[in-house]
Amino acid sequence: MVRCAQLYYGSRDHEWSQADIAKKLAINTTRVSRLLRRAQKEGIVRVEIVPPRLQKLEFELIDRYNLKDAVVVPSEHGQQKEAIGKAAADYFRRIAKDNLKICLASGTTILKMIENLGTLDFTGHSIYPMCSESTLVLKDFYPTQLASFMMTKYRDPSKITAYSYRLPVIPLETEMSSHYKEIFKIIIQSQAIQSLKKEAKSADIFFLGISSLKKPSAGFDSFSRAYYVDIQELKKARIVGIINYQPFNASGRIISNKECNELHKYSDTMVMMRLEELREAANAFGKYVIALAGGRHKVDAIRGALKGRFFNVLITDADVAEALIN
Repeated sequence: MVRCAQLYYGSRDHEWSQADIAKKLAINTTRVSRLLRRAQKEGIVRVEIVPPRLQKLEFELIDRYNLKDAVVVPSEHGQQKEAIGKAAADYFRRIAKDNLKICLASGTTILKMIENLGTLDFTGHSIYPMCSESTLVLKDFYPTQLASFMMTKYRDPSKITAYSYRLPVIPLETEMSSHYKEIFKIIIQSQAIQSLKKEAKSADIFFLGISSLKKPSAGFDSFSRAYYVDIQELKKARIVGIINYQPFNASGRIISNKECNELHKYSDTMVMMRLEELREAANAFGKYVIALAGGRHKVDAIRGALKGRFFNVLITDADVAEALIN
C-alpha cells in the first residue's frame, strides 16, 4: 500500500498512472485503486488544498522575520488550536526521520499536535520535556505528560524513549521556606537532572507555545494559581508574552527575576530550558524550533517573540499572519 501511494503521489521524476503501477507491482488496477483509497483513509496519504493567499502569507512571514519556515492555516474562530495542531502534526511528519531528539514545551496546542500525529513509523526517537513541574494537582498539559503521550503515537513504542523530571511537590505557600528551596536547589544541580537538561538542550526539533498576558490561557491561569503568581504583577513589569514559563516584553527582551519578583515563586523550583538557549538552538544549523500560536489576542506576544528570535518556524493562523505583516 505504501509503495503504491509513493509511486502515485510522491514520484517527481515520472508520472505513474494506476495502470503503470498495476503493471510494475504485478497487480490489477482495481486493487491499485483500493490501496490508494485505503492509504488516504489510514492517513498515509493526506490530500490538502492550500489557497494561494495562505502561501503568500507564509512567504511574507519568512521574509519579514527571517524565518526558516512558516505555515499559515485558515482562521477558524474557536478552532485555531485544532487547526494549528493538525498543521504542526503534518509538518512534523514531513521533517522527521529516524534517530531524532524531540523537546516539548507545555500547552493545549502541542497536545492537539500530538493527537493529530496518527501512527508514526519512526524509530530511535528520544522525547524530552522542556521544563519540569512539581504541583500536587496537574494544572496544565505539562511537558512530561506530553512526552509520555507522544510516545504512544509510535507503531513500536519500545523503540522510543520518553524522559521526565521527577521533582518533589512544592509545599503550600505558607509552608514554603528557604530550607525547602535549598533542598530543591541541591536536587536540580544533581548530575542526573543536569544530564537530562543537557540532552534536552541538544534536541533536533523543539515544539513550543506562546502565552499572552492580554488574555492568559486557562492553562497558564491555573498554573499561576498553583504557584501563587499574581498575573497583574507580571503585567506591571510590561510582560507581553510567556514561552516555557519565561517572560519577555514587546521588543523581545527577556524579563529577569530581578525585574519581577513574582517570577521567583516558580522559577526557583523548576527545571527549564532558558529562552537564551532556545534562541541559540533557533540559530543553529539544522535545528527546528517550532512555535505554535494563533488567535488575534496573541499578536503582540508573537511579535515580541519574533523580535526575540526564540524560534525559527512559526505555525499560526491567517488573521495573526496578516497582523504581523501589516
